[in-house]
Amino acid sequence: MMKWMPGRNAIFGLLLAFSSYFFYQGLIARYGKPGKPKLKRYFAINDDFSSSSVVKVGDTLYHQVPDFSFIDQNNEEITEKTLAGKIFITDFFFTRCPTICPVLTRQLVRVMNEFRTEPKLHILSHSIDPINDSVPVLKRFAERYEVNWPNWHFLTGDTATIKSIAKKGYFVTAIPGDGAEMTDHSGKFILVDKDRVIRGYYNGTDSAEVNKMMYDIKVLLLEDMKYESLPKFQYKPQSEKK
Repeated sequence: MMKWMPGRNAIFGLLLAFSSYFFYQGLIARYGKPGKPKLKRYFAINDDFSSSSVVKVGDTLYHQVPDFSFIDQNNEEITEKTLAGKIFITDFFFTRCPTICPVLTRQLVRVMNEFRTEPKLHILSHSIDPINDSVPVLKRFAERYEVNWPNWHFLTGDTATIKSIAKKGYFVTAIPGDGAEMTDHSGKFILVDKDRVIRGYYNGTDSAEVNKMMYDIKVLLLEDMKYESLPKFQYKPQSEKK
C-alpha cells in the first residue's frame, strides 16, 4: 500500500491548482467569462491606424466596413441596410476561376447547410470579374451549387467599387480583370458582426479553419444573449484532402 506523504501530496495539489487556474484563464482569454462569449475585434482606431468609416463599441472606435451597394443573382440591390442587425461572411471569387473558387464555394455550401435556419447570418460573395459575371451568370452559378438559401448573395457591381471595398473595407486582395486579364483575389473568408466590425479571417480552402469559423459564428450569435453552453470544439489545422 502506498504511504501518505503530506509534503509530496501538497506539492502535487498545488501544481494541479496552478495548472487548472491557467487553463481556465486561457478559456476566458479565448471566449470571455462564462455569461459572455468573446471574439477579437479587428482594427481599433488609434494614432497608427485610420479609417474612412468607424463605429464606437464601448469606449473604443473600430474600423467599420463602409456603406455599399451591389446587385445579387436575383437582380436585387444588396446594401448595408439589407444587413442591418445581421452578421455576415464575405469572400471574393469569380465564376470562371478554375482553381480555388470551386473549393471556396463548396466550403460555403457547408456553412449554408449548417446555418440554413438562422436568419441573422448572411453570405456576401463578391465577383471580381463583373464584365463576365452578369446577373444571369451568377444565377446559373448559384444553381450549379444548389444554392437555394435567400441569405447567400452572389454580388456584382462596378469594378472600381469592388476593388475598393476589398482593399479599404476588408483589407484583402481583389484585383478585378477587364474581361481579358486573369483576376487575382484572396482565398480568405471574413467574418463581420452586426456593427460591421471585422471579427475573423479564415483560410477558405482549409476545412478545419472553416469549422473554426462556424464555431465563431455561433459565438457571435450568442454575444448579446445569455451564455448557456458552447459545443466542444477541437481545432485541427490540417487541410482537407481534395
